[in-house]
Amino acid sequence: MTAAEPLRDVVAAQLSSLTAPGHVLNTDSDRITYIRYAADVRRAKFRKRVVAECLDRQNPVRGGLSAVVSAGAPGAGKSTALRARAPDLDGYWILDADIVKDALIE
Repeated sequence: MTAAEPLRDVVAAQLSSLTAPGHVLNTDSDRITYIRYAADVRRAKFRKRVVAECLDRQNPVRGGLSAVVSAGAPGAGKSTALRARAPDLDGYWILDADIVKDALIE
C-alpha cells in the first residue's frame, strides 16, 4: 500500500456518493448545466461545437476506451507529472479544461 492509497479511497468514496442517483453530480440532477440551460439554443450549439472540436483533436488508439484522470489546482504540474510517468499518452483521451477555456475565450 502506498501513502496515497488511503486518500485515493476517500476521494473515490466521495465521488461515488456525489455521482449516485439523486445527488448533485449525477446526470439526473436538476443542477446539471445541460438541464438547467436546456432552453438556451445558442448555448447548446456552442457546447456541441466545442465538444466536437475537442474530440477532433485526438484519436486514441484504443477507440476512446481508455482515459487517464488527474485532478489538482491550476498550475500544480498535473500534465508534467503525467508525461513523466507515462510518456506515451497519445493512446488516451486527454480531457483538459484549458482546451475548453481556449474555446470560451475565442
